[in-house]
Amino acid sequence: MSSVYYTIYLVLLTFLALVAIGGYESTLRLVRYLDLQLRMEIIQIRVFFMKRKLEKDMKSFHKKYGVKNVSKQKLP
Repeated sequence: MSSVYYTIYLVLLTFLALVAIGGYESTLRLVRYLDLQLRMEIIQIRVFFMKRKLEKDMKSFHKKYGVKNVSKQKLP
């Protein structure tokens, strides 16, 4: 058998063991928690790239207009 089957069996056995030990509701709460953690990591990665892009845009803006504090400047 390939390693994919072993992985699937391992995940299923782990899930069944969690249901047997902790109960169905507790297992689903754990799965929901893991899902939220995964989604949060994806959001953190997107924020990192967004921050990097904004910093790059800000540097090009300052290079073009030459001012660091633009709150008192009239912009086009």
